[in-house]
Amino acid sequence: MTLPSRAVTPLAPTTTATDRQTHLRRLCHDMEGIFLRQLFEAMREGIPKTNLFGESKGEAMFTSLLDDELSTQAAQKSTRGLGEALYHQLARRLDGEG
Repeated sequence: MTLPSRAVTPLAPTTTATDRQTHLRRLCHDMEGIFLRQLFEAMREGIPKTNLFGESKGEAMFTSLLDDELSTQAAQKSTRGLGEALYHQLARRLDGEG
């Protein structure tokens, strides 16, 4: 499993509430992307493989990269997914901080 390519950077204590909300939303959608990546991987394992040509290392790498990109894009563009639900749950606590 590959983690998102963006590194998680801590926020400076002087960031605004809007910056914290944006950062939290991005992290929640990144977490959704990881979940979707694992889901895609599990779905691919359930597909019967044909041994007509065999699976090359290049095909396995391309499939992995494709799954990474699809899961990242799906999570970032989703407005009703797990990432948004998690964001709304955690944003309540964020509002109480400052």
